Amino acid sequence: MSILKKKKGFTLIEVLCAITLFSTLFITCLRTELDALNLEKYNKSMKKYLVGMEYIKNNMIYNFTYNDLQNLKDQGKYYCSINTEELDNFKGENLRRLFTKGKPEKKPYIVMNIDGDKVYKVNLKLYVKILNKERIMQCEFYKGKYKK
Repeated sequence: MSILKKKKGFTLIEVLCAITLFSTLFITCLRTELDALNLEKYNKSMKKYLVGMEYIKNNMIYNFTYNDLQNLKDQGKYYCSINTEELDNFKGENLRRLFTKGKPEKKPYIVMNIDGDKVYKVNLKLYVKILNKERIMQCEFYKGKYKK
């Protein structure tokens, strides 16, 4: 009969393997949670800026006339600095005053490009910095003197 002897070295290796496996799983879970928090922060920022851009676009579509856009084009006022908290205070005539000739120093801001003669193709580009990355969002619409 042989007597089985326990070797103490194997139990130490098993404990170290268990600790390594546990720490790997724990770090993976933490990384997933951090990524989820960053994604949530990104989505909130993106939504805030998109709502601001949509507000300005809709205001230009429904409250600006063809002549208003022509005046902005003739004066070279293509830049609009955005502060999303104050957008509700700007309507109609006040929104026209937001557009300037000079490029704003701080982001976010909108650059407006107007093409065409009788029917203007207005392209709005929103430049923002979210999570230390520059993003450019754009939309376009048409405004002009045309017959259906």
